[in-house]
Amino acid sequence: MLNTKTGMVDKAELIKRIQQQAREKQVRWTDQRKVIIERFIESDHHISVEDLHQSVRQIDPSVSPATVYRTMNLLVDIGMAVKRNFSEGSA
Repeated sequence: MLNTKTGMVDKAELIKRIQQQAREKQVRWTDQRKVIIERFIESDHHISVEDLHQSVRQIDPSVSPATVYRTMNLLVDIGMAVKRNFSEGSA
């Protein structure tokens, strides 16, 4: 998963790994979930779920905030993300 020459994580391999773990947890894999995860991986800073939702809606306006929250909870559950609480109650 880690390219030793560049020190970069292969995004496709990471997404494949997340997809596999989601299926193991019997979580349905959708195009919306994939877009959310891709945007999350591409983020180069801490991102709130609200900001991630806005970013994802640029690609797919039909993505709901609930879908983003569920996807992020999946990533936290499988150890691919860490939940942080920001100001004003956002996470």
